[in-house]
Amino acid sequence: LRFALYSWVKNVESDWSMGDSFALDSCFRCVLRDSYAHDTPNPYPGGAGYMLSLATYTSDSLVENNIFVNGNKVMVMRASGGGNVIGYNYFDNGYIGNFLGWMETGLNASHLTCPHFELFEGNQAFNIDGDDTWGGAVYNTFFRNHATGKLRSYPDTSSRRAIGLMYGHYYYSFVGNVLG
Repeated sequence: LRFALYSWVKNVESDWSMGDSFALDSCFRCVLRDSYAHDTPNPYPGGAGYMLSLATYTSDSLVENNIFVNGNKVMVMRASGGGNVIGYNYFDNGYIGNFLGWMETGLNASHLTCPHFELFEGNQAFNIDGDDTWGGAVYNTFFRNHATGKLRSYPDTSSRRAIGLMYGHYYYSFVGNVLG
């Protein structure tokens, strides 16, 4: 969805896509629900293997009851506008194709500057993270998520973690999460 208001996507499967499998870009109060994004032919850094992207001022949108697996980054928020809810989704196997021992970012309010006031509720993921590649994020809330600290299908021997926030991530709230 791009430049959309009050729009929705439901019951869609994205398999073997290049770029963002699902993207909300400059959207307001949009919904992505009951969908499945999996596998990419390009699981390498550079943006061609992302499963979910909320970008460019997307705000007050809902991503609920979806599955995102087997991509470079299972989700990114690139300069999102705040007030988005990522709830009751499953995220797994974020990896780099030529370095299977590296665990990528999972529940992730980052990858371009300053996602803020985002809510992550009731998700299951391999980790809760925030990278500092293109800037940080502030005032995000992680409520009742389960971060396993382990990828389902890859060895993740180099960077295993349940939570790992990088430089530039401030004022986060973590309430009732299960780690490990």
